[in-house]
Amino acid sequence: MLCVVLEPFDLNLRHLRVLGDVIAYRSLNRAAEAAGLSQPALTQGIGKLERQLGVALFERYFDGVTPTTAGSLLAERVSRAMEYLAAATPRLGRRGGAGFARPERLMTATQLEAFRHFADAQGFAGAALASGLSQSAIHRAVRELEQICGVPLAERRGRGMMLTSAGRSVARGIRLAAAEIAAGIGEARGDEGFGGRMAIGAMPLSRALLLPRALAMFARDLPSAVVDIVEGSWRELIDPLLDGVVDIMIGA
Repeated sequence: MLCVVLEPFDLNLRHLRVLGDVIAYRSLNRAAEAAGLSQPALTQGIGKLERQLGVALFERYFDGVTPTTAGSLLAERVSRAMEYLAAATPRLGRRGGAGFARPERLMTATQLEAFRHFADAQGFAGAALASGLSQSAIHRAVRELEQICGVPLAERRGRGMMLTSAGRSVARGIRLAAAEIAAGIGEARGDEGFGGRMAIGAMPLSRALLLPRALAMFARDLPSAVVDIVEGSWRELIDPLLDGVVDIMIGA
């Protein structure tokens, strides 16, 4: 069966957030009330997630619902992703009274995807080119996130744009959240026949002998996996590691 490739932010964040409520209450009605949604909207949202993933997330009964294994796995990953976003926006709105108390609960997948491209490209033109979105859409997403957080996330430096300290924190949270949701998608689907993807940061002393031997054994055991090697020093690799771009660093 052909498995449609899903990116983390192809899924609706509001629908993902409510998975935990459905599991906690075992009821669509009570979960909808807790999340501030109508019951039909919640039902439609979960149904759309299930169609996108190609798996059932809940078993429906006359007196409630129970999560499937896929539903439990995805909900756990989503919970972790939301924790990363919350940690990346540590009540920024309390500084000076602007913004919102829980900014991470107001962010949309479209905003996060646009800001991730903006952070990677350090500019609107590059972000538009990489994402396929218009520059105006990228600009709008950045400004909306700044309003939600209540602080500047980017500022102009000379001819280019630079992330502020808060912007770097939000970008890191978005990358980590995206990695968790991506892992949740893979786990929910089972991903049998798909080896997944891993990025290894290789420092100089590991590249000549240790890493090649380990990769040869790994490839024999899991030939469908894709491994990306990023070479660099500790200083060059530590930020990608903390951002979740690199999964593991190997060195002396």
